[in-house]
Amino acid sequence: MKATHQTLLADLQEQIKQIKNKIEDPFLIAEAAVQIIDNVIVKANESFSTFEFPSQEEEIHFFKVLRPELLSLLFFYNCVYKFESFKPFTCKRDIKKYLLDHRGVLKSFTAENREFYKYHNSGNTCFDRIYFIRGKHDIKQFIDSMSFVVDNRFCTNHCYLTAKILANKLFSVYLENCFLELKNSPLIVQGTKSRSIKTTWTGSKVALIELAYAIHEDCAVNNGNIEVKEIIALLETVFDISLGYHSATFLELRQRKNGKTKYLDNLKEKLLRRMEKEKA
Repeated sequence: MKATHQTLLADLQEQIKQIKNKIEDPFLIAEAAVQIIDNVIVKANESFSTFEFPSQEEEIHFFKVLRPELLSLLFFYNCVYKFESFKPFTCKRDIKKYLLDHRGVLKSFTAENREFYKYHNSGNTCFDRIYFIRGKHDIKQFIDSMSFVVDNRFCTNHCYLTAKILANKLFSVYLENCFLELKNSPLIVQGTKSRSIKTTWTGSKVALIELAYAIHEDCAVNNGNIEVKEIIALLETVFDISLGYHSATFLELRQRKNGKTKYLDNLKEKLLRRMEKEKA
């Protein structure tokens, strides 16, 4: 079981690496990663359903170390997916508040589970037979772990909580990188905008997001050395508009059955009509 799990994890990490090499948008990376990890967990559960551990020690090691490694990736990328879905792109002040709110959630989770954090971080083993052996569930003692909502065929009392701790560590690093990126970003405005001429986007937000992604794909700004979210922020500043969760909107555009580039197609038609009109 250990060898099988390690092979699954290695293959999974390689697939995620390939996704990151192809996609820049963290929202789309997280979306793809969650789908892949979920499929891997389903396959792992199928092969695991009839497996019998030869000893309690091996069962403890599996649910204390191996299983949480896999679950933590699912929890982490799910956090990133939700985080990027609702992340504001209006000004540094709003983004910083959003980051601080998420940092506060992590701190609250740590405080609520401080005793198990101590157990986990110290390498203690005295309660392993309670925490990491199936059938040892004690809802009265461990209701705060939320382990009672997990299928006890594939997860134990604190396997779930261990995975959450590992995922939170990964997400904490992700947040700190976001803070650093925010500090070094020159394109996101920091306060109110002062303009001699007010320019307002009067079309739909979806259309402007479609345009932003097209500009990014064309490498028409800084020879392509710019991220989509920076182009979004620039357009928000120029046109005094908040485009909200642009990654989620782009996902909706991708899922359209017809007219995925409706705005760009319409632009082309109007420009061609004008050319014909002026030629006449």
